[in-house]
Amino acid sequence: MTSEIDYKKISKGDKKELRSALTKVESFSAKDEELLWASFLKLKKRPTLLGIVGTPGAGKSSFLNQLISYNRSKKPTSQLGMLLIDPSNPDGGGALLGDRVRLKKFFLDDGVYIRSVSNKGDVSGLTPHLDKYIMILSHFPFDTVTIESVGGGQSTTYLRDYVDNLILLYDPNSGDGIQHLKSGVLDVADCIVVSKADLFNTKSISNSLYEWGSKHTQIFDVDLLNGEPDFIGKINLKKSKDSQSFQLGYLKRRLTKELHNVIDEFSNSYPSKTPLTEDSYRLYWEKFSTFFQEKSK
Repeated sequence: MTSEIDYKKISKGDKKELRSALTKVESFSAKDEELLWASFLKLKKRPTLLGIVGTPGAGKSSFLNQLISYNRSKKPTSQLGMLLIDPSNPDGGGALLGDRVRLKKFFLDDGVYIRSVSNKGDVSGLTPHLDKYIMILSHFPFDTVTIESVGGGQSTTYLRDYVDNLILLYDPNSGDGIQHLKSGVLDVADCIVVSKADLFNTKSISNSLYEWGSKHTQIFDVDLLNGEPDFIGKINLKKSKDSQSFQLGYLKRRLTKELHNVIDEFSNSYPSKTPLTEDSYRLYWEKFSTFFQEKSK
């Protein structure tokens, strides 16, 4: 069954239609995805996409409050979208949408749209439906859409493939000096905000990041709880380009997903308790090649 979504209404600023579309994402059929994809390709422009990553307790929610406050005060007509991803319970699947609670002072602000979703156990710290969420949100006349990932560690670099700007919230209590030199999200972030500037070791952490980090990465020492949000205006945000890069990324992720489905289907089609030998490996590889060719037709 195909969901009836009016993307033209969303493009004209209809938040009711936007909410309805986002609610239907998890039940999208293959036809729904095709209709969304076709509509997304027709967009002349899209919002600037910001990605927020950081370990639990690093200050992501505090940063979001500062980000919204600054933008709404400097440009009262701005439209800001927030997609907040929270971890799900591995047993029951539910999620405490805590960041939504922390942004409650903006619930009645017509210029701010907040949507909380569960990561559904996705190990990337994102949600399996992120492509679709972004494409739907891109239809609405937002100035920016901010995506906050589940709190993670050094390897949480996945969000950079979806956004124009990746901002890392860095806790100065996250480890010794060696931790700051390790590769990972530190290498791909466009901006690093060292939170809790009131702590004694914050400056030394920033100096290490300046010395060993990329020269193109902006670094700020900020007291997110007590400081003023003026530093937000100093962040050099890259504006959204055309949608081509996102489109190519979407296609790559979709093809990878389809390939995984083919492999799973093949594995279920040829169950075997025979120990893996060189001959059986060769046989399975031949069968898989044939199976894959059949699926590609």
